Amino acid sequence: MPSISLNLISKLKSKVKHQSEVTACKIKVDTAEALGVAVHDTTPLVSLKAEASELFKNGDSKGAKRVYTRALAHTDLDPHERAVLYCNRAAAEMILRRFEDAISDSKRSVEADPTYSRGYERLATAQLVSFASIILLVSDASKGLHRYNDAYESYGKAIALLDAIPEPSSADIARKVKIEQALAEAQRKEAGPDVLLIRNATGNMPWDKAEALRPSMNPTDGTCTSAWIILEAHDLFSKGCEALMELQRTETSEGTVIYGRLGAVADISDGLLRDERAFHMTTSDWKDRYGYQAQYEAMEYNGWINQADEATIMREIRERVAMRGWDDVRPALDLTVRAWIMHAFLLRSIPDYNTAVHLLQKVQRFLTWGDHQWPDVPTSQRGVIFEHTFRRSVKRLYLHTLYQAIINNPSPNSPFSLAELKNTSAAILEDVEQHPPEAEAKEKLTPGYIAAYWLYPTAEAMIIDGFYHMQLALTSVPVDPVKQKANYRAAYEKYLSGAERFPKDDENHAYYLKSALECLMESGATLTETLPLMERVRKATPLMKNIWETSGMSLCGRDAALHAVVSFEEGIQKQLKDGTLTMDDSVTMPHTGNL
Repeated sequence: MPSISLNLISKLKSKVKHQSEVTACKIKVDTAEALGVAVHDTTPLVSLKAEASELFKNGDSKGAKRVYTRALAHTDLDPHERAVLYCNRAAAEMILRRFEDAISDSKRSVEADPTYSRGYERLATAQLVSFASIILLVSDASKGLHRYNDAYESYGKAIALLDAIPEPSSADIARKVKIEQALAEAQRKEAGPDVLLIRNATGNMPWDKAEALRPSMNPTDGTCTSAWIILEAHDLFSKGCEALMELQRTETSEGTVIYGRLGAVADISDGLLRDERAFHMTTSDWKDRYGYQAQYEAMEYNGWINQADEATIMREIRERVAMRGWDDVRPALDLTVRAWIMHAFLLRSIPDYNTAVHLLQKVQRFLTWGDHQWPDVPTSQRGVIFEHTFRRSVKRLYLHTLYQAIINNPSPNSPFSLAELKNTSAAILEDVEQHPPEAEAKEKLTPGYIAAYWLYPTAEAMIIDGFYHMQLALTSVPVDPVKQKANYRAAYEKYLSGAERFPKDDENHAYYLKSALECLMESGATLTETLPLMERVRKATPLMKNIWETSGMSLCGRDAALHAVVSFEEGIQKQLKDGTLTMDDSVTMPHTGNL
């Protein structure tokens, strides 16, 4: 048996004793942590904070949490120190996916120091991430919906505290920009890919505000305002909705009898094609009512809304034209095309982009076929759906739908083509140029009509061109810095051209000036160029709220994204004043999500 020196045995005993103490201490801390009980620790606070910070930076969130718990055991902490420690422990808990613990610690942070803005920021982040996990784990998403409102309130308190600082530092302003952008992104995600406003008119909707301006508006004075397009779109949409409310269904011994007023699908779709933002559902059963209305009109007109095969529909149309004439076919054909359009639009809110995109492609093929089949038949016989303006409005809706499909499916393997998006925008611009408004009957050319079929399609096509070049800058592999900056520059020019074509009181004007600014910054432009554009965004923001204070975009984070630019400009002006920046410097701010 080998001999062991007494000295070695002594050392081993000492080591075992030390390890036992460490283990016991760890168990004590872990147990206290679980119970929320403070553990007395005599290690200097500054040492514990440094140790926890180092552990967190090195990816040991569990170790960092343990050390922050030890630091919180100190009895001589002032309120702000305690708030910071709770906030930092919440950050570690977020990494560990202990979201409820993170929420609890964030709340303790702001309770300890109600003026600590970072505590509210951390609380908002924890509430949002926790909400996302609830959606994944439970079938009833409504159980976690309140977390969005809680998070918005927490973000709002953080922003209010930063706004209250008399002389904010550059770091304070940068944090405010970061929080506003986080708020914008959260609102965009909550709203989902498409917003369908389900509410009764409150007097604050865009059409309400535009209606209030109507007495002072003169259609012949050339004033460019977004009030015209939303008023005309809403008038058409509302007319169709009134017919929906008149629809009656009666159960008889022979089945369900439906009767009502014809033409609702045409009015609703016309309003939608003028400006999608006019769409809103005034009752919870709106979709059901619309479905019954479409079926009722299809029965009255003998339409093809339930026939999926294009070849069969085309054959039957030719036969009916030959046998019964256009007076019989025109309303059936019109109803069928409009029902497909409405179906595609409503599918976006599910969202089912794949079916929506294919449906609108089908509509365009169908209209092209009909135009080629009967090129010399006047509109009065074959119908308005073959007019250039109607077909352009379908292309415009297709452009919007494809754009939404791409930004909500950013994977390289996405079935939606960026090249197709670019080709569609080019087709719209070409169509506008080839068929100017002067070719239309003069009585049609109201300000809203011109806006819906020429002004807005042109602006939106240019915006899409900007998005196209921005995507090239973001996704091209391998990265060529020179080409990347050139694409950002091209994106800026297109976004700016598009934004400038919208009326200055339209939300799109302000929002896409912001997009132009982001791309201009990424192109390497100096403050000589970017600062004046920041000013334009700031001045455009209150102007658009005269009409567009409440809209789908406003629910998707529009205002927070625009306010982030205003805050960023404030920080830049401060740095210019104190000499840390010059007008020859370049600056960038993170992009907010696309709406």
